[in-house]
Amino acid sequence: MPSLFFSSRYNDIFFSAVNPTLEKDYVFLKANQLSERLCSLKTQALTIAELGFGFGVNAALSFVAAQKVDRLSRLRYFSVDEAFPTPLEIARLSGLMRESCGMYTQLWNSIAIQREALSQNHIFSLLSKESSQLFQGDVIDFMDYLATQCINEISKVDIWYFDGFSPAKNPAMWSSTLFQSAFRLTKVGGTFSTYTAAGWVKRNLENAGFVVQKVKGFGTKRDMLVGKRPV
Repeated sequence: MPSLFFSSRYNDIFFSAVNPTLEKDYVFLKANQLSERLCSLKTQALTIAELGFGFGVNAALSFVAAQKVDRLSRLRYFSVDEAFPTPLEIARLSGLMRESCGMYTQLWNSIAIQREALSQNHIFSLLSKESSQLFQGDVIDFMDYLATQCINEISKVDIWYFDGFSPAKNPAMWSSTLFQSAFRLTKVGGTFSTYTAAGWVKRNLENAGFVVQKVKGFGTKRDMLVGKRPV
């Protein structure tokens, strides 16, 4: 089973095959206090940007969290990946998604319909929401595209999910240049989280301007990084 959730290109796993939803919920949703921040929304939207869509677990969990507090219409979600899992891999994971299985299936069904209709398309609407999009391609190109969606302070990113493969195996996803771009697109007080605690990643984040701290990682992992753009 774990081999289904393994990237041969990066020689790394996508997530723990034992309980991916618990891992993702801990590292990304809870670390950024997503539910609490959704509940506090008045008329404004909350924008999440994710580097590394993978199987779409973070997206499905985030949409479910917004739906629970009647804030789905106010959640903007932007993500990027260079390639998608196969239908077999997507179907195999659905059995591990538990309460978010319905949202996960809806998400991938929507993507599949768009891929069939527009074979050359590289920007997909998530859940038929024009304000939530999946960009297929290079992460630098995605950051340029995201800048067109975050044109003022109100529309900038509230939460970053830095969810690429291991920094040692995919360094381009954790570069100083990338984090500098992310910082510019982050709302004052905006936050991030990531499963990694690599020293050079922490330094790149700090050099970009983020305030960074190590916290307890998920399960047996000792540390992970969280932080924010200071006021």
